Amino acid sequence: MKNASKIVVFSILLLISQKITAQEINFIAGYNSSSMTIEGDSIDLPGIKSKPGFHVGASINLKINDYLTFQPGLNFTTKGVLSESSFFGFNQKVSIDLFYIDVPMNLVSKFEITNGLGAYVAAGPYVGIGLVGETNVQASGPGVSENVTEPVEWGTDIERLIFALALVQV
Repeated sequence: MKNASKIVVFSILLLISQKITAQEINFIAGYNSSSMTIEGDSIDLPGIKSKPGFHVGASINLKINDYLTFQPGLNFTTKGVLSESSFFGFNQKVSIDLFYIDVPMNLVSKFEITNGLGAYVAAGPYVGIGLVGETNVQASGPGVSENVTEPVEWGTDIERLIFALALVQV
């Protein structure tokens, strides 16, 4: 945990310090779809589906050579999962909504395919830090309807700090 915090702080300081000298600053916004594997005793979700969301953020390009760039960034990302199930006339819908700050640290390689047409590949680790989250459960059946919303208990079934590898090719 302490090492992860140091990586995040170092990345944020690198972003701030390089803002003036960076060759290119990128602003991003877009759609994302997330899902998750849930392990633990306190959540049982049959019928898991991906959840639509969005991300916004910025990154900078720090040129290493003509073909390779280091691209650290800082993104606000929504994540989560949806679940729907039915059993003998009883229906349950569960939505877990999570809000994260992601700090990607990608190496990017850009290359030209033909005159004026190019592509790039980006890969690298990222650290995600959970900010807030909530679980909404809607249950209904013959003569019964209930809607319960509770804050996420970080560390019980959902990790606040996540590490992952990203690979993007366009």
